[in-house]
Amino acid sequence: MNEDEGTHLLQALAQAVIELHNVGRSGVISLPYPAHVQRIMDRIVRLCLDLGQRPPSGVPELINWCTQRGPGDWPFPVQPDLVRPDSVLVDPFSRTPSRTCFELAGTAADAARDLIRQLIEAADAPNSGRRARAFLVAHPVVVNGLTHQISGGIATWQRVRHLYQFVPPAHLKERQIAACPVCGLPSKMDRLKVVWCEAGLCDRVEEPLRYPATNGIQLLDERLRLFVTLPGRIELRLVEHLRAIGTDITLTDAVEGAYLLERPVLGKRVVHVADRIEPALLAVDAARWPDSLVVVPQQLFDRVPHYRQRFTNAASADADVALVSDDELVALVGGTETELDRA
Repeated sequence: MNEDEGTHLLQALAQAVIELHNVGRSGVISLPYPAHVQRIMDRIVRLCLDLGQRPPSGVPELINWCTQRGPGDWPFPVQPDLVRPDSVLVDPFSRTPSRTCFELAGTAADAARDLIRQLIEAADAPNSGRRARAFLVAHPVVVNGLTHQISGGIATWQRVRHLYQFVPPAHLKERQIAACPVCGLPSKMDRLKVVWCEAGLCDRVEEPLRYPATNGIQLLDERLRLFVTLPGRIELRLVEHLRAIGTDITLTDAVEGAYLLERPVLGKRVVHVADRIEPALLAVDAARWPDSLVVVPQQLFDRVPHYRQRFTNAASADADVALVSDDELVALVGGTETELDRA
């Protein structure tokens, strides 16, 4: 098996992990396993036997491997620098698919874009589709009665309610769901402190938001939480900071999350905001956004080693994209020196 074939197998494994996660939302997985999951299991068993290695004893052990094995630890080669060397497909703390898993599977981001496109195409007024998207950004968790407290919330809720689901048991503890006070996504707490959140990089300095399960809590679709809510919150902050220093920025494509700056930065006016844990996979996706600035939260540069370099190495020269953090873009617009100037 060569690196390209191994990469496709790792991607298929990521898809299998997500499929198994989806069928197990109720807390119980009934046999037989989904056919795709079983096929991937069989392929990995055969590879292990061919190499004289002990194979996983079953799907549960294969999932356990996914909590421990980085891209270089599988019995097949993958493309170098495809994902970070310490990344795993299943978060060992939450036992749910990791952000790497969702990004590598290659289907979640496209699905999120399609769901937003459907909202906009079904809109009955020019701005109602954008209001629906803004609702998803602001409310990854919806509590019964919340929609009555928001201007226009009831009408918007009717458009988006099919994108929410009741909280699966994995997110409940003592009949409560905790949400990270930084990113707003589901979290886990211990003694009133956040010990894990879905975004994975937030500071752990504040108490989580807590919602009793009796309040009719619903969670936004996972794909939308990761690929719309997360970058959407960076968008809101970026727009606020740029306008505070006198620069206008306008949303031009709600499906792609594209904005237009009133004047060029680094020779580009189109801005795409993303929040992806895997820089090389983001670089591949960025090929759909030619001649643009790709903006990510500063914390990715701060906490993911070699993020900029990994993105640059994987980016297509034909795409002509430039990667900057949200802090760097504000500094560039404001005329402050950045790491890009010093490079």
